[in-house]
Amino acid sequence: MAHHFSSLAEVVQSCVIYIKDKRVAQFNEIVSRMRSEKAHFDRTGALRAYWSWLQTDYAQAYYELLNVSRTQADLREIFVPINHELEEATRELFVSYFPELKSKTGILEVSQDIIQHVFDGMVVDSQIEYDEERISNLIVFLDRWLDRLWEDHV
Repeated sequence: MAHHFSSLAEVVQSCVIYIKDKRVAQFNEIVSRMRSEKAHFDRTGALRAYWSWLQTDYAQAYYELLNVSRTQADLREIFVPINHELEEATRELFVSYFPELKSKTGILEVSQDIIQHVFDGMVVDSQIEYDEERISNLIVFLDRWLDRLWEDHV
């Protein structure tokens, strides 16, 4: 590794880029499959699919590296732009599944932030104790909350 990389930060950067690319490909596959299986767009199904995407090995590795970057400034500096790329890619796929949000940038960003941050917390919590019923209840709550938000603004 010392022959190919000059520092630990370069190794981590290479790993994070690889994992990000794999995660985007996985999410793209999930969205494509959901589009082909449904004549209408199912938000609850999309939330469940998003949750399952966060349970993949690549997602778990990404979260582990994210946790390390929080305490090491050089790694955080590497991680921030890559994380923005991942968020942008997931936003584009989200809009491709829910095209009515394309022109509603503010609602789209709020929806994505709420979903992402609630699910991030669920991922951390599920590493300690995985409670399927609790996760399912939270997904139902998020769906109802999004229904009200979108009803008022979309």
